[in-house]
Amino acid sequence: MKKILLLSICCAWFAVGQAADPSLVAMNKGTDYARLSDNKNMLLRGNYQTGKEDTLLIFNKMSVSPLERIEAFRFSPDEKRILLRAADRDYYVYTFETKRCEKLSNKGLQTQPTFSEDGNYVAFLRLGDVYFTNLNTRKEVRVTNNGTGAVPTGDYVAQAYGTGAYMNFSPDSRFLVYAKNHHIYLYNIPGNWTYDALLPDQDIFISQLLWTSRNDEFLVAYLHRGQTELSIVKITIDDPISKTKVNKIVNYKEARYIAPSNASGMLMLNRKSFALLQNKNSYNHLVVYTLDGKRIGQMGDGKYDVTKLYGYDAKNRVIYYQSNENGQGNRGVFSIDLDGRKRSLADEAGTNDAVFSSDFKYFELTYSNRTTPHSYSVRGADGSLVRELSQDTFSADIVREEAEFEGAKGWIMYKKGNKKGPIVMSIEDNRNQWMQDFSYYLADQGCVVACVHYNKEMGTGLKVYPRYADAYLNASAWLIRHGYGDGKHVFMMGNRMAGGVVLATMLHPESIVTGGIVISPVTNLVSYKAAELESMLNIDNSTFTDRIVNYVKKAGKVRGKLMLMHTINDGYFNVEDTYRMVEQLRDLGMDADIQVMPARDESMSGNQLQPTLFNQILRFVKTNSK
Repeated sequence: MKKILLLSICCAWFAVGQAADPSLVAMNKGTDYARLSDNKNMLLRGNYQTGKEDTLLIFNKMSVSPLERIEAFRFSPDEKRILLRAADRDYYVYTFETKRCEKLSNKGLQTQPTFSEDGNYVAFLRLGDVYFTNLNTRKEVRVTNNGTGAVPTGDYVAQAYGTGAYMNFSPDSRFLVYAKNHHIYLYNIPGNWTYDALLPDQDIFISQLLWTSRNDEFLVAYLHRGQTELSIVKITIDDPISKTKVNKIVNYKEARYIAPSNASGMLMLNRKSFALLQNKNSYNHLVVYTLDGKRIGQMGDGKYDVTKLYGYDAKNRVIYYQSNENGQGNRGVFSIDLDGRKRSLADEAGTNDAVFSSDFKYFELTYSNRTTPHSYSVRGADGSLVRELSQDTFSADIVREEAEFEGAKGWIMYKKGNKKGPIVMSIEDNRNQWMQDFSYYLADQGCVVACVHYNKEMGTGLKVYPRYADAYLNASAWLIRHGYGDGKHVFMMGNRMAGGVVLATMLHPESIVTGGIVISPVTNLVSYKAAELESMLNIDNSTFTDRIVNYVKKAGKVRGKLMLMHTINDGYFNVEDTYRMVEQLRDLGMDADIQVMPARDESMSGNQLQPTLFNQILRFVKTNSK
């Protein structure tokens, strides 16, 4: 049986509470933004230019369901309603006209809630099925009834408000389009019927869906299973029978593979054209096409990659994007108009990220590098400083050094005067940015924390994990030789795919690791049929199952103490494989510290879980360092 697999795009989502999240949310009036108050008990509206703010909503004064505080919010497109995420992960909808705040649903879990364009509906997933709530009648409608029992978001970045490519309302809010099983379906809301759009190919990863300016026309992008071919089809709805016309307008091929981020890098420009991220001469650039698939030309050129698309200013015909034009490990904010004129808006060495106002006249800039915490400021469309917002601080007692471990670059972090604490190797991204995460707090508690940088994929072939296990074990030995840390207590810490690297270090025959901290691990790669992994492994579909390294089967060879952490309802990183690994460990008489978190979030990234996670990690390190 052929299968359809799903990628997702990372859309703007507005969670508040982590250091690098944007604090200003653009409103329809281009001069205005909204943000949560510092104690999260009210919503404020402010002016980008002046910073003057007034109170838009006090949460505990809302009628029906008052709330003491919220963690995230999103406006409906017309800003007549707000979707609120409470501290307990439940979703509420506040209507300004009625001043009523009501639960989105009382019938169970909701994930990835998505407003319709007219603001009258919110679609969401529950255990793999699609639902929507009519906010005027409060009626909840179940669109599908063949869910898998898990939330197949395919998206571990946009946890709460990321809108997957598989669920999207039409501009006139008459249709809800979603991808499920082998096809893309159109659900007609007034008529209460579903139609199968029938894509020309089936064994694919759907990566993006964008409506054109018409109510009856949208584009679907998908990768073929081998990931060397990307197709874009234009689907036109032919009412009243609601048959569809499906035309393949772009078919783009690469010799090696097309990155999932490129497959979801499609940006609608105007009524006649769109831009698509493509790899040209080993670098990612935007290529512009007509809606009929005719190639117009490439936007920009050079030895750099476009890494993020912020949006298109239709009035001034300008595309805003992020790229590494200022160095491979850096990220800068740039603009380019449709005539090819490019401008740098923020390109200081480090990581620059932006959230733009609705009219693109302002943006909130977030900046950091490896040794400087995040700073926030408001900038004009040309990058000029409008006003400073805030600067994250860190303890002056924390020392952070750049290092080179046996040819691999990285960093070491420890508390001043304490270079002999337990070693914790943190497996994380290498981008030139500040990461005030578990590593920082562990260093503040007396650990010597280090990280090895990597720029490319985690490996190819069956060395996807062992390659980095070797790098981290070599770095650990280097630290000990050079007088850093307590060589008798060496820990590895990793989340998701990095959790597999931790397990690989503990399986290594020459491992010096005494403890592993594994969060939401990928313990069985057979269960992880995501596009990213198949690219890393560089295998084809016919041999996928046979050639995967299954770490669960090797559990008996794990050396050192192990702590496994997972959420119950993790729909992307299979908790069942963690359960199976726990069973094998116990059957072999091996001790493991198991932490299963409540079913409140799709992964471990929820703000409410962060203090619990850190306390458990710190306890594990201290207990096993005596």
